[in-house]
Amino acid sequence: MKWPNVGGFRSKRGRLAWILTIAVRVSMTTFLAAAAPGPTGEGMFPLDHYSLSEPLILKGDIYHVQGLDLDEDFVYVSSVDRHLHRALLHKFTRDGSLVATADLTDGPRYHPGGIALEGDSLWVPVAEYRSDSTARVLQLDKKTLRAVSSFTVYDHIGAVTAGGGKVYGANWDAKRLYSWDRAGTILDIKPNAMRVAYQDLKFADGDLIAAGVLRDQPGGAIDWLDPVSLLPKRRLPVGKTDGGSVWTREGMTFHGGKLYLLPDDGSHGTAKVHAFDLARLMTTAVDCGTGSADSPCKPWLRVAEAR
Repeated sequence: MKWPNVGGFRSKRGRLAWILTIAVRVSMTTFLAAAAPGPTGEGMFPLDHYSLSEPLILKGDIYHVQGLDLDEDFVYVSSVDRHLHRALLHKFTRDGSLVATADLTDGPRYHPGGIALEGDSLWVPVAEYRSDSTARVLQLDKKTLRAVSSFTVYDHIGAVTAGGGKVYGANWDAKRLYSWDRAGTILDIKPNAMRVAYQDLKFADGDLIAAGVLRDQPGGAIDWLDPVSLLPKRRLPVGKTDGGSVWTREGMTFHGGKLYLLPDDGSHGTAKVHAFDLARLMTTAVDCGTGSADSPCKPWLRVAEAR
């Protein structure tokens, strides 16, 4: 190798300094490349670093997962059996044992969506398995899983929640966000400008909280929305699990200071509910400002912006 003759570089000490400089530059380049989001979502926010414990294994057949909620005693999961065209709601104990499954199929409507508890009620949408179709929004007794009331919507509703005297919902890919009164009268319909396909909704502390998958970028997000404007106030960006699923692709809920996510389908122990420390996670959330075009809460949000 021919050494450049710069500032005594031909000396042993000069050659060693040059080698160390090149090594540091290569290491920094490698580190920065690993930290930036790649085409499959590498480098998004490392949600798994905030895991509180081993995931809860749900013991029983669960099909294509749609929604998740839980209370002190039970875990509720909605799923669709795409082969038999059945809308199913599963009820588990907090140790993961299956205690009940309710069939919510309503004729051509067999696609349940994101679910939400409200007091003694559990809200579940059941829609036709196609966009621009119809859905029935069910209010169930959470103990018996029997319907208390319902209303029809002339759109595919993929997730619902209730709070503040209203029922909120998102259609297929969450391109439209709805609010109704409890009898099903439409109060408002707004386009979802944030390009996040929300999969599960919750209402807590006066905010509408929506989790889903970024439509045209790798990764996902949990957005805290103003319940009137339906614009984002805060965002927690998330990446993918070790198995390659976006953490927020399906079920999401909050309880007792924890965030719970159910990102995968499964049966006989392959469906797992993961718990995270919500207080620590919120220290990394992004302030979305006014939700304008220059808001940091854009689909291409990066880890550096989140921190």
